[in-house]
Amino acid sequence: MAVRALKNRDVSRIVLTDGRQAGEKLGFLPGDFKEKVDPYLRPLYDALAELLENGATESTSSGA
Repeated sequence: MAVRALKNRDVSRIVLTDGRQAGEKLGFLPGDFKEKVDPYLRPLYDALAELLENGATESTSSGA
């Protein structure tokens, strides 16, 4: 439904979130916040890439 709304220009972007609680520790994984969260969101990125044209997805993570 979100991809359909994006293609219909009903929304300008889709925001992906992870189900962790705010402030939950990500353990001792190496790297910055984005590098730690990307493996959890990778399946969503891959599914969106299949539904959207190449170049239409942008992966950004914020530490805020």
